[in-house]
Amino acid sequence: MVKFKYKAKKGLDNVVEGEIEAENKENVLNRLFNQGLFPIVVEEKREIKKEELSKEFPKKKLD
Repeated sequence: MVKFKYKAKKGLDNVVEGEIEAENKENVLNRLFNQGLFPIVVEEKREIKKEELSKEFPKKKLD
C-alpha cells in the first residue's frame, strides 16, 4: 500500500485535505468519489529517508 495526499471539494464551498492509503491513484480517486468528494489534487506522499537527506546536505565539520 502507498500513502497519498489529497485535496478535494466537498460541496460548493468546502475544500478538505487529507491522506489515504491505497494500492494506486485510481483506487484513491474511487474512494474519494464514493465519499462524495471531488478530487482536486492527488499525489503520492513521498517519505524522505535519512540517507537521502545526507546526500542533499553533506556533513561538514564544525570548527
